Amino acid sequence: MQNNRNQSQIVLWEGSPNYVSVYPIENDNSIVTIENAKILSYTGTKLNGNKIQYGPTESIAPFTSNNVSIQYEILPYKSQPTSVNKILTNIKAYKIETFLEGNILLIIILMAILVFICYLFFTRLLKKLRKPYVPAKKVV
Repeated sequence: MQNNRNQSQIVLWEGSPNYVSVYPIENDNSIVTIENAKILSYTGTKLNGNKIQYGPTESIAPFTSNNVSIQYEILPYKSQPTSVNKILTNIKAYKIETFLEGNILLIIILMAILVFICYLFFTRLLKKLRKPYVPAKKVV
């Protein structure tokens, strides 16, 4: 979709600025940035220039998404035409802290124990394989 240099274009973006995770999210603070445009209306908590902040939100269940809408006007360029796709690629979400259930230290310790057990098993197996093969004597 191409926009003429002398005309502005109004765009409505609907979607989720949040990271949809399979794990519970402890804290989520998303910021959507709309560049080279004038924001007309939005659903969010705070507007700072061309950045809209969503959050901070706490204790989000897995697979949860928030639907928001942003209506903005793409301003006419003097040097080159702009496309809507170029603007939409600048929508960003960041500052997401994911809380994994369980103790990470416990998982690391269990993995180390498993590696050690595998090491012992394979070293003993190699010692048995290194012994020379001596055929049994036939008793007549």
